[in-house]
Amino acid sequence: MMEDAADDGLFEGRFLREVVLSALENGRGNLSGVLAYSGLQREPTARIVEFSRGVAVNKVLVHLSDEKLRHRRGIYSRFSVVFRNYFDPRLSFRQNVFQLPLGWTYSFSAARASLGPSQRLWSFCGADKADRRIMLESFASIDGGFVHIASGWNSHDQLAPAEVRKIYEGSTFVLCPQGNAHVDTFRVMEALQSGSVPVTVKFLGKDFFQYTFGNHPFIVANDWGHAAEIVADFRQKPNEARALREKVANWYQGYLNDLSLDIAAIGRGEGRRGLRSPFFKIQRSAVFDIALQVRVFLRFRKYRR
Repeated sequence: MMEDAADDGLFEGRFLREVVLSALENGRGNLSGVLAYSGLQREPTARIVEFSRGVAVNKVLVHLSDEKLRHRRGIYSRFSVVFRNYFDPRLSFRQNVFQLPLGWTYSFSAARASLGPSQRLWSFCGADKADRRIMLESFASIDGGFVHIASGWNSHDQLAPAEVRKIYEGSTFVLCPQGNAHVDTFRVMEALQSGSVPVTVKFLGKDFFQYTFGNHPFIVANDWGHAAEIVADFRQKPNEARALREKVANWYQGYLNDLSLDIAAIGRGEGRRGLRSPFFKIQRSAVFDIALQVRVFLRFRKYRR
């Protein structure tokens, strides 16, 4: 079935195999091929172009790494189904495009953590960029936190992935700021895999994660000062913090189950009929949100130069 499949050379390779590709295989659809496309280049590679030739029936493209929303997407029309990460509301009109969260890196694959007692209230591991300095300043006065700052993505001074997972598993909340350009990062689903509650803020005036998670229960604040106030309020409420972790964990189990069933149904050619995941419907609604599309255009146009 696979013309080319995600491998462990991709940071999100395990997520693709364990969720997306396994669901397509389990769906037993009559797929002629699935190709995973990743890279920083704006133009589709010769391999993508060759794979897309002919009729689009039963061909699936998995498009990764378009964080700056600048890749050429005209080739999407040559595929029956396109799964991509980094939500872009300007693609909501395309019936064959389904936008997924970024996923997790390899150390966060397989079984999710059991909910043991939290050793700390909140944690953050990552580089100092974008809005993260404001975030850390906002949380500096909140006791019970853990911070490790690395010099960059995949740098020599970052913590080992297995160590990061242990830190997240011992944290009630994991701070999830935006990446280099887009609000989505591996950290969101890594926190969920670890049994923690992601803490995020609105992006372009919206809860951007509703488009890839639907009506999720994790924290989306107006800004990082507001997020710090929400987390600080849980310091004296351990039972409520525990209850929130359990609520998020139960929701996440259902989310992954529904996502797998929907991917299988899409692979069988059922389109959007009867999909269980509400975020696919929310994605479609963005086609009418002209204000959001304009904000995305203004935010990301600098990366197209």
